[in-house]
Amino acid sequence: MSTFKHKTNRGSLFTNDKKDMETKPDFNGSADIDGQEYFVSMWKSSADSKTEFSLSFTKKGQFKKATSYSQVQKENEANADIDDPDGDVPF
Repeated sequence: MSTFKHKTNRGSLFTNDKKDMETKPDFNGSADIDGQEYFVSMWKSSADSKTEFSLSFTKKGQFKKATSYSQVQKENEANADIDDPDGDVPF
């Protein structure tokens, strides 16, 4: 596991060698923005003879990959109980 850390307000991107679907990013990387670490994804496209780049930032620790649909369903049910413990409709 790498211990490399970006300097504040710096980042890097690398070619996504594991891209198996058109919707997945062309480049992946990470960045440090104001002391917070982020995953960075970038898509490259061309339109009207211009190259365009689209970026997405996700705070590290915020992104959580679900292991199964049932796990997501259980988490959603648990969160619903937290939001409204009595199950009453507020209107």
